[in-house]
Amino acid sequence: MHRRNGLFAASVLLVGGLFAAAQEAPFKSDKPPIPGVEVELRISIATLDPLKPEKGHVEVIVRNKSKKAVEAPMVYTGGFQKPSILIWAADEWPLSLRLWAGEKEQRLQKLNPNEEVVVFKSELTEFLLLDHVEPRPLKAKEPRYVWSWYA
Repeated sequence: MHRRNGLFAASVLLVGGLFAAAQEAPFKSDKPPIPGVEVELRISIATLDPLKPEKGHVEVIVRNKSKKAVEAPMVYTGGFQKPSILIWAADEWPLSLRLWAGEKEQRLQKLNPNEEVVVFKSELTEFLLLDHVEPRPLKAKEPRYVWSWYA
């Protein structure tokens, strides 16, 4: 899903470098999208006040509406591994979500036709860095989301 004003989009790079996306990523894939594979970015609340954030979450769902089984990546690597999941804000200079000190090994899940799976889920405060009111240095073994941009 792509939202203008919210500026969020999601993509999933599937096995073999095949690409399924809700919006063109800030990088180019040499593989065409897999027909029938849908990617949805879902946010659990309609409105967010960053000064008083509610409990809420963001998730990415992959649906296989094709006639063949596909494998979906289950570990958020932020585009650094293939296959991969990447979440980004589509803008003139796109932002992409990275995970510091996350899992290194990708796990794949087979999706048969007409099946869906949640490949990413995070609390909104963690995802949007709303709990960062003071500087917090990155630590080697402490998983944490960071946003980076392409300029």
